[in-house]
Amino acid sequence: MSDKRNDSRGYEEYTVAVIYAINFEISTIRYILNREHSRLPTKLSDSNIYVLSELSGYNVILIYLPGN
Repeated sequence: MSDKRNDSRGYEEYTVAVIYAINFEISTIRYILNREHSRLPTKLSDSNIYVLSELSGYNVILIYLPGN
């Protein structure tokens, strides 16, 4: 299971993005993350769900597109 921490990072520090359209896909990949990072502010008009994380030394953003 992933280690959740209160890491303070900016969007520019994330170099890999994985985009999911089906909810169970993002739920599955979360189990292999090394840790999840704190959320960053988003625009009110943005309905996507973001999981900021680390995997094998890379800062990774998982993006779920609800309603697709």
